[in-house]
Amino acid sequence: MVKPTITYDDFTKLDLRVGEVVEAEEVAESKKLIRLKVDLGEEYGVRSIFAGLLPFGYTKSDFLGKKFVFLANLAPKAMPGGESQGMMFSADSGERAIIIPVGKKIPNGSVVR
Repeated sequence: MVKPTITYDDFTKLDLRVGEVVEAEEVAESKKLIRLKVDLGEEYGVRSIFAGLLPFGYTKSDFLGKKFVFLANLAPKAMPGGESQGMMFSADSGERAIIIPVGKKIPNGSVVR
């Protein structure tokens, strides 16, 4: 499904950052959610970000110590087990979500353009 076109100004509102997962745990209150503690660098610090990726066979070891792209300035949202303070990017491939790791040499908090 193709989504509506956005303006460049709309795009510049998104703050995409490289973050490193420093903690990961399954959420007891949910069959889908994993709670990630993500180091988004100096400006954002460590944030709690929930990802609904457990149904796709991922475990906390798939995230811990690895880097991914996150939407850092998403409004917080109440979730089972806490508040999510951002969003992790993944790719949809049919019935599967695929996580997209980022190279370890990219510093935490780096802006993605």
